[in-house]
Amino acid sequence: LAMAVEKLQSKQHAYLTWELDIEEIERDHPVGYSILCCCSVLASEGIPQELINLFLAKVHGSNNYVLERKGCAALKMFSLVEKKSDNAGTYYSIHHPIQRSAYERLRVTKGVFDFVISTAFEQLQIVSSGVSPDRNITALLPLAPHFYTLATNYVLDSAAFLGDDRILLFACDLSSRLVHFESLKPLCSLAIERVLQLGLNESEERKRLKLYHGYLLSSFISCSDVGNAETHFGIVFGAGPSQVSVNDCICYWNVVHGMCKMYVINELFSKAERVCRHLLDIFSTGGN
Repeated sequence: LAMAVEKLQSKQHAYLTWELDIEEIERDHPVGYSILCCCSVLASEGIPQELINLFLAKVHGSNNYVLERKGCAALKMFSLVEKKSDNAGTYYSIHHPIQRSAYERLRVTKGVFDFVISTAFEQLQIVSSGVSPDRNITALLPLAPHFYTLATNYVLDSAAFLGDDRILLFACDLSSRLVHFESLKPLCSLAIERVLQLGLNESEERKRLKLYHGYLLSSFISCSDVGNAETHFGIVFGAGPSQVSVNDCICYWNVVHGMCKMYVINELFSKAERVCRHLLDIFSTGGN
């Protein structure tokens, strides 16, 4: 028991030290604090130096490595971040407990928090377009954790949730294309939970829920999870072709085709035949 108490006290002392260090950085080193804020909303490893520079340019109006090095030096003086280089480039990292302390400090100032989230996302998109100008999706693998972390923080804590859905939709689309369903499912589930808490009007709530259930539907089809795929198919598309409009979040034809392939793989041939008839209904009715 005494050892457990001592360990807890040691951890509390460490957190207090970090909080005091972060407070001093915020007060005396604005560039360093900007770097820390950016790092706090991303994944803790592999944060590109280029992203930090773009973020600083947006916040401080100057994009040069002298400014970034000055801010980094202040942070390293307090051992708040690490910066390493290899053949792939130069990257920042931050320990989880320090990141959490910085994040919690940032989160309580909603206007600043939302600005940091949206600015980090915009600059991350610029970095991703440079990494993969030909839109080679696999080239974005190293950046994917940052998009997922940004989106999760956005859903959980942003006052702008649903006012600016670019962050969440980009992350959902990226995880779907990369077949990162372990990231997609919790993201969509969080979004669905948050939507249900907001008390939107029925039409807006239904539109939002169909969108996130649609991403889940795609992931369950790809995983050949018949039960969950059928559940989410019903949520997204209702009774079938009569419920489908041209503005639906997922192409109905592609989804039904995916459902049919999933049934065949699982030797559920009668169900495969039924969804094929749905396709025939679409062609016969003009797809509404």
